[in-house]
Amino acid sequence: MNITTQWNLEVEKSSGSVNNDPQKHQMLVKVAPGSPADELGLSSGDLLISVNGAPANEVDVLGTLVQTNVMTYEFYQPQSQSMLCVEANNMPLGFVVEGQSEGITQLYEQRGMYDWSDLMKLWERGEWTLLARASQAVHQTGLLNRLIRLFKPSHQASGAVLLMGAAMYEQGQPAEGMNWIELFIDELFAGFTTDYHAVAFYYKARWAKESGDSDEFIHWLERANHSNAGRSARVNELIRTVEQIELSHEHPWLGMDFPSRFVLPLLEQEGLLSLQNMLDGMQDDQLLPVCVMPSYRGNGPYNDSMLCYRATIKHLAEQFLPMVVITDQPHKRPDRMWWYEHETKARQQHIELHLVYDETASVARQLDMQRTPIFYVLNKQSTIIHQGALDEPYDYWCCLSQDAV
Repeated sequence: MNITTQWNLEVEKSSGSVNNDPQKHQMLVKVAPGSPADELGLSSGDLLISVNGAPANEVDVLGTLVQTNVMTYEFYQPQSQSMLCVEANNMPLGFVVEGQSEGITQLYEQRGMYDWSDLMKLWERGEWTLLARASQAVHQTGLLNRLIRLFKPSHQASGAVLLMGAAMYEQGQPAEGMNWIELFIDELFAGFTTDYHAVAFYYKARWAKESGDSDEFIHWLERANHSNAGRSARVNELIRTVEQIELSHEHPWLGMDFPSRFVLPLLEQEGLLSLQNMLDGMQDDQLLPVCVMPSYRGNGPYNDSMLCYRATIKHLAEQFLPMVVITDQPHKRPDRMWWYEHETKARQQHIELHLVYDETASVARQLDMQRTPIFYVLNKQSTIIHQGALDEPYDYWCCLSQDAV
């Protein structure tokens, strides 16, 4: 059956089954409302089988979108037991994929260490048996044992110390699990980001509660709340059980006004930029993406977001004005030129982008920013309808939907 869509996609849908390969096939975890993927009927739990003929796990979809003019996707929809083959131009479809839990675990068992962020995905999904298997696989390589003896917190493999403890705790061995979690806190804590801190404090709080120490329970839960900043649903669930703790939000500025009344000098070109003038000149249904980046002229997350901007903005240029990037650092770091790779390529492709210099970081201070960069999307009234990352086309499509706050 052929399907015609408003996005000029060539679609063929057929009944059939697929021999699921949990390592090669990726799972859709988000589909943006109103996006081409939504119109195609795709939903969370569907599988991305291949992209341009290659197994889905081998393809960097965003990287491919900016390098080719035609994309061919093969999806499997288990609920309807149907295959969906989609041929499109290089417009992002508006879905997010992640590795399947069994596939993630198999990769740890085969390789020992490869991408430690996937352990956090198993934890958030509550896949305790698989998390234990994956963490144990790291342990068996011997790398983790050497790490613990040497106490080198900068080595990312030590994340398995925390998550092995979490798996033990959840599988009926709380005391043994806490030994691993305490090791992480005592020796490895400083080398990790706040999402790992939140997990460690989460278990400290649960251990205190189960031990009958209500004061310690509140203390550690408050620390988990601060580190989590609303990101982990599992941590949030525990915080909501305590009336005296107000849940921290990852996006506290949603629905509020952006501090738009400034005029700042442009970087790398002559002139000044007034954000308010840009907003005043917008159509009622247009949106303005803004990146605020104190203390940096660029970094890894900024470069990832610029890749997404390159892949997305040319298809949504009628809906989005060119991005404004606000930084208090006027110069690129010569030893980190890869931080600016996709900004540079955007300029080479004549994709419009405004960089402005906020010498005193006044905009970032008004927004009380705790990390960098943070992306905001504003409507014509300067109301913030999105705060956070813009490193997936999914985020742009969500901003255009009626579900945007």
